[in-house]
Amino acid sequence: MTKKLVTIIAAGLMLMAANFNANAEAAPPPGGDTMKHARFGIRMAERNLLPAHMLLKFKDEIGLTQDQVNKIEKMQEQFTEYAIKQKADLKIKEMKFHSYLKKDKIDRKNMEKMIREITGKKTDMQIAHMNYLLDLKELLTPEQLQKIESFRKERRLKWLKERKHRKRDREHRIKERAKRFKGEGEG
Repeated sequence: MTKKLVTIIAAGLMLMAANFNANAEAAPPPGGDTMKHARFGIRMAERNLLPAHMLLKFKDEIGLTQDQVNKIEKMQEQFTEYAIKQKADLKIKEMKFHSYLKKDKIDRKNMEKMIREITGKKTDMQIAHMNYLLDLKELLTPEQLQKIESFRKERRLKWLKERKHRKRDREHRIKERAKRFKGEGEG
């Protein structure tokens, strides 16, 4: 199941990248619709997976064993180290690209190469993050996954209920201010 999900996500990312490259002139600029859809798809996939810090935060409620906790902590440390190095490398590439664009004469092939390096690095990081989350999920038993799902539903209902109360309270405060304002205007 998880291998299918990884394959589907990877294939989708590759298709989006191929489509983006094939339609480079017609494609929206970075941050346009294509990139929004890609980020949205990844966020939706991540929503169904829990990061290590959340698993560790609720380890007692989920019922993690000490062996699972140790493995999650080790995976978290390894991925964090990887992510820090990759983000630093990406920032350097972006910084070099921005300073390159300030030149009077820009070689289009070199510019394209730099853009492909940057987008390739971002894609690699997204794939690595998804694989990391899937690896974390594979450590869990079906019972633990069920507990997580129940826990999520409870938290979502609680959030919706609080949101409803906040909205009602906000509407009440607005009405009270309107009454006070009308009272001041009449005097």
